[in-house]
Amino acid sequence: MIIGVPKEIQQDEKRVALVPRGVEALRKMGFTVLVESKAGIHADYGNPKYEEVGAEIITDTAEL
Repeated sequence: MIIGVPKEIQQDEKRVALVPRGVEALRKMGFTVLVESKAGIHADYGNPKYEEVGAEIITDTAEL
């Protein structure tokens, strides 16, 4: 199963739907996790943090 994490579109929103720790847990269960580029940037989770735990970073929202 594939799980997609989009970037927040609300101006003042600082939260992200899934943090790297959650990605890591889902990957261990066998899920594929796609994270939109810079989805966690306002919550201090840059793309490298997601990549370190096995997420695939995407730039096209349509892929989610």
